Amino acid sequence: MTALSRETHVRRREHVAVVDKSDELIILALDQRSCEPLAISETGIEIWRSLTTSFQTISAIAALISGEMRVDSREIETDIIQFISVLVSKGVVERGDRA
Repeated sequence: MTALSRETHVRRREHVAVVDKSDELIILALDQRSCEPLAISETGIEIWRSLTTSFQTISAIAALISGEMRVDSREIETDIIQFISVLVSKGVVERGDRA
């Protein structure tokens, strides 16, 4: 599988459970054999909430997050790509070719 880039399209997978605790989210990929919980906090929560079940580019997600954080989207794209790569590897986010 090729590495993610700013133009990669991603979306939340179906069959994902989310437990919203006050300072973190616990995410479970219910259709994955291991179904290991993934705990995210702080900016990770904002990135997760910006993901939808419709495909969108990582650059669009970075633009949304950068507007909320008042930073240039190029400054945070690399971190967002790395974080979404983890979400993909855990089976809670999928990549696709669609816009």
